[in-house]
Amino acid sequence: KRKPAFSTGLKHNWRVLLLEAQQRIREVEAEGRLIVFTDGSSIIHDDIGPVAGFGAYFGSKWDFSDFVPTREQQSNNRAELRALLKCLQIVSSLDSHTCWAFAIDSKYVVDGATGGAASWRESYWVTKSGKGASHIDLWLEILPLLEALGHRAHVFHVHSHINLYGNDQADALANKGRESSPLFSYLLPGTSPSKRRKVDVPDVSEIFVVMSSDEELDLSYQSAKKRFKDSGARICDSPRPHRSPTPSPSSPSDFECDTPEPPESQDFPT
Repeated sequence: KRKPAFSTGLKHNWRVLLLEAQQRIREVEAEGRLIVFTDGSSIIHDDIGPVAGFGAYFGSKWDFSDFVPTREQQSNNRAELRALLKCLQIVSSLDSHTCWAFAIDSKYVVDGATGGAASWRESYWVTKSGKGASHIDLWLEILPLLEALGHRAHVFHVHSHINLYGNDQADALANKGRESSPLFSYLLPGTSPSKRRKVDVPDVSEIFVVMSSDEELDLSYQSAKKRFKDSGARICDSPRPHRSPTPSPSSPSDFECDTPEPPESQDFPT
């Protein structure tokens, strides 16, 4: 029988896991690396199914949160991969020799980024168990970025929910990104939690579906559309404009090389 994550045993004590994580972080920082905490989040909503988001915490200077595109699978693993991919794209765009370390609480992502995915690629995306690898499209983007960064990128595992500050911040950002998903816009008024409600219309006979023009219709949208029709509501062909997330700051031009901490005025691109 599987033991609970927070057993009273020493091996599973969260305080021990926290001390181990803090020691690992000190070792990574001693190497002159900047640490980035990433996380993904996914929940199954009763009305629209799974919804996923992700985020990353670069320290007090900068962070980001975003949702998994609605046309994609809304899984936790995909959200975790999206977080790492966006971080790699950001640090790769910086003209510097800074070394980075990505602290991730997903064993799937860490194992894949530290050799597993490269092995799958050589085996034509078949795992050691003989099954087909998942999320190949994202791994095809992640692997070249990791290989280009070389020793400048280091990925390591940290346990989740052990009161590790950076991981807790990344977890909150992932939840924020998930709750910003346009999938919540497909709910009928009054059916979504007040904090997540994107459509707040009184009792009317028309429901406007908010959707980007360049976004493909996915299963979640089709499910919501069917629910609208079953309820007697009419779907309008002209969507209202959806409020896009706040654009991220522009790319820096004077990022310091080999610096353990970014400058005070440092901003990162998306």
